Amino acid sequence: MKRRLANILVFVCNGLNAVPRINFRFKQRQFSGLAFSFFLFSTYAYAGQPLPSDTSLFGIGVSAGAGTLGYGGSLNFKCTDYIQVKLGYSILENTIVLPMTISSQKLNVDLNIKSGGYTLICELYPSKKKSFHFLAGVAKVENSYVGKATLNDKTSYGMIIYNPDQIGYVDFTLTGNSWLPILGIGIGRSVPKHRLGIGFDAGIMYQGKLNATINATNAFTPIANPENEQIIANAFSSYQIVPFINFRINFKIY
Repeated sequence: MKRRLANILVFVCNGLNAVPRINFRFKQRQFSGLAFSFFLFSTYAYAGQPLPSDTSLFGIGVSAGAGTLGYGGSLNFKCTDYIQVKLGYSILENTIVLPMTISSQKLNVDLNIKSGGYTLICELYPSKKKSFHFLAGVAKVENSYVGKATLNDKTSYGMIIYNPDQIGYVDFTLTGNSWLPILGIGIGRSVPKHRLGIGFDAGIMYQGKLNATINATNAFTPIANPENEQIIANAFSSYQIVPFINFRINFKIY
């Protein structure tokens, strides 16, 4: 029994470790159709209109995109030829059910990820003729990774048969800092020189050390202790710095 509980703990931890990659690919495919439709609509609506002048030191634009913080948009401001600022919001939430088998026991593991929030980013352009830029900012986000494991079938110990509800469940929650500093580089102006433009940012975010909590019931209760919580937290200690990636379509209003 103890060996089975230990195997479940390790297996679900590994499943949680894979959540961000699985979830991001799902959302990226879902958002690609939306981004392409937005591009076609904008091109059609403004085809043939004169392009706004880019000689003004001030400009306003909006963006729609997707990245590691989810999918969303931003309101962008051109302050000078060399500085632009954008205030954005993104959201990412999804639940994935993973069937697993450990020591001949079938499990259902529900993996839930919540992320996204507000970002304030300043872009510095070394040249007013080029779109390459450095970026620095901060994100106010909600980051939580939750995994819940339950038995799928009845199980027996000796002559006694237990239902999954009698065995209980175990869930793990990982949470990080809510304020994340951002540093990186990018290509594409958030307030483009022409009506439409595309942009790509890549960098890093510092989310600090993740905190782990375990809740368990019935037969899984021995797993829920500070020692195992520390084991999970240590397993994710290398994820204090995470990638920041964002692909966007930029639209100039003024």
